[in-house]
Amino acid sequence: MGAAKLRLFVAVELPAAVREHLQTVQDAIRPELPRVGWTRGENLHITIKFLGDTPEQLVKRVGGAMATRADGVIRVRAEGLELFPRSGDIRIFSAGVVGDVNRLWALQDAVEANLAEQGYPREQRHYVPHITLARGKEKIKSSVRPRVQRLASSFWPGPEFEVRELVLMQSILEPGGARYVPLSRAAVV
Repeated sequence: MGAAKLRLFVAVELPAAVREHLQTVQDAIRPELPRVGWTRGENLHITIKFLGDTPEQLVKRVGGAMATRADGVIRVRAEGLELFPRSGDIRIFSAGVVGDVNRLWALQDAVEANLAEQGYPREQRHYVPHITLARGKEKIKSSVRPRVQRLASSFWPGPEFEVRELVLMQSILEPGGARYVPLSRAAVV
């Protein structure tokens, strides 16, 4: 029998006020999106790096590799509804992240570099910081774009917050949706 593998990602946890604000946005757009899976409030986060299935014995090493320092305090907030892909039918409904995004990119790049040294390939797509609010169970017609954008427009900007630490999270897939368990933390300031 092989070693246990854990589904892991590195994330920025959100303060309670930010999660509550984003749940209000979810409630506003929910009537337009009956066929999506909603991110539970306690699971709202900014993904820095998705690692996928990782042998359990590597968790400590991965936790150490995510440790890096930000170039100053990173202040960000949720602003605007981001729909992915950006054109055509939609799979992901998320909140955009604005503020000290250049510093957040630099932090994400440093984590990518540290984890590349541990054998995790660098992401080839351009990093777009966002907070996933919902995922389509199937592609959602692009015709909903203007309606959900309009419904969410009065909720921006969201509360500002500081990125102070990174969290190595385990994602446990369950019938009612994923449950996230923090495995380690690393201060970034």
